[in-house]
Amino acid sequence: MPRLLIALAAALALLSAAPARAEERDSVFADDAAFHAFVDSHIAQRDFIPLIQKLGGRDEYTPEQLQGVLRQFTSIYPEDFSHRATVRTRMLESGFREEIITYWNDLDYIWFYAITHQRENDLVVISFALNSSYEAVAERF
Repeated sequence: MPRLLIALAAALALLSAAPARAEERDSVFADDAAFHAFVDSHIAQRDFIPLIQKLGGRDEYTPEQLQGVLRQFTSIYPEDFSHRATVRTRMLESGFREEIITYWNDLDYIWFYAITHQRENDLVVISFALNSSYEAVAERF
């Protein structure tokens, strides 16, 4: 009988944890602060794969492609970033916003572009880009 209770308790624990995992969705953040905290920490530490996956690239890139992106970026940027600045922000209608943020150390800059939508209860990342070229992200703006 105790084994059945342990198994039942384990099953209930799994079921109670499932809604929390279901609540976490790619491209969705609680608010602008959560979005920026996530992006800032992942780019600063060159943690590019989770960044790309969470922002909506999970179903657009194969694991091999993500590893290739990681190799490319870490070869260009061998050190973590120590500085950050918002370069451009444009508030659009109905809660939409686009912005360019740069991260750098010494003379190595990486450029991040995003268009987001602030809804009633969350913030959705509509599109993003990460590039070593300012022109590549600026042309999206």
